[in-house]
Amino acid sequence: MKITVPADAFTNALAACAAHTFQGKDAGYLATVDLQMNEDLELVATASGGSTTGVARIPLVELDGEMSRVALSKQDIGTIRSLFSNKFKQLEVTVRTSVVPPASPDDKPEVIHQMEIRELGSLFGGRQLKLTMPDHGNRDVPGLWHPIASALRRRNMPSLPVTLFHPKDMNSFRAASVAYSEELRIEPADNFGSLIVHCGHYFIGFLHANAQITDSFTRSRDQWANRLPMKLAAVRDGS
Repeated sequence: MKITVPADAFTNALAACAAHTFQGKDAGYLATVDLQMNEDLELVATASGGSTTGVARIPLVELDGEMSRVALSKQDIGTIRSLFSNKFKQLEVTVRTSVVPPASPDDKPEVIHQMEIRELGSLFGGRQLKLTMPDHGNRDVPGLWHPIASALRRRNMPSLPVTLFHPKDMNSFRAASVAYSEELRIEPADNFGSLIVHCGHYFIGFLHANAQITDSFTRSRDQWANRLPMKLAAVRDGS
């Protein structure tokens, strides 16, 4: 498989999604960004560490063959972003898949992906990078897309409850804002507090949150309402 993509679209998508990878030890595929083709012949990057999910679409300039699904580590993404920093270039991305026979009859064959990235349009040949990565074909990426698609296709806007989320989870979406130089737009995903986060045309995310209202929160909210002065009597009366 060989594709050609705009360099900025490719690196921006990787940067935006890498912020949503799992940060723990021995995270396996949860610490990677998944790359695969969608039915509209776009390259789609997806990452999720559990609390948040980031999805970015990458438009193609050219496509030759079928795209093998691969998963890039944050280290690989850091190398790609540092090497292919010219946003006005195009990148030729080639993926080759091979199967390594098992060492013993009890073992399973190992699937290995090799990705080669080459910068196009340079006078004396562009920069090149070769990466080798294991297969993570058992990852349920469509399952990560499902709550986003369900929220976007709903007929009625859900009510927006009081939502509880951790600041570090919301901060994960800052990477998309920086990468695409776009503001974030937030809408409710369901009636349970989860949120859909939009960033420009090519990125969307999902923030798992909880609609939790405790007695202490209610008391604190009432105290603020009573202690902040209001200029208009109509507001005080709830009119």
